[in-house]
Amino acid sequence: MTEEDVSYLVARDIELELGLVLPSGGYAGTRQELYFQGRLVDTRYSLSLSADQLRSMGASGLDPDLVSESRDVTEFVKSGDILMTGFTMPLFWLQFSDGCAIVPASDATTARLKAARVGLYPGGLCSAAPLGDGSEAPVTADMTGRVLRGKECQEILKRLEAAHVPKKPTAGSVGKRRAGPRRKVR
Repeated sequence: MTEEDVSYLVARDIELELGLVLPSGGYAGTRQELYFQGRLVDTRYSLSLSADQLRSMGASGLDPDLVSESRDVTEFVKSGDILMTGFTMPLFWLQFSDGCAIVPASDATTARLKAARVGLYPGGLCSAAPLGDGSEAPVTADMTGRVLRGKECQEILKRLEAAHVPKKPTAGSVGKRRAGPRRKVR
């Protein structure tokens, strides 16, 4: 297991549990990576909250000697509701029968769930493909988090494909002249 200190950004108020609302802002916390036989099997995220922060969020029945407490926020980080600063959430290309969308999420299933939760797609069949590092470059903020239709969807797809296609190497000269004396033609 590895653990590192990280910073989180909460863009909107989030109800962590019934009656406990995390206000928007920046927070300190940790990220734990759990390994089994050398392979990463899970990543857990937690916030470090002071007793005063917990009380202001609506927590009750806290131990009077409590200084701080760690709260698991893995589900909120994986859904994209809480962001790690300095860390970019991967983007997924979702293809619907009547359009497409680019959604930031930790995996394809989360991308579909996130799209359904905000009303981007009503359900049914939907392909989800991750956009690699090269494909993310031509994606602008106005392209994410909304349904793209018709020509707009096709144009963005062309931009993504163009960014992914490597440039052709320069062709060698077909008719190179050899150095040396010229021959007389008879």
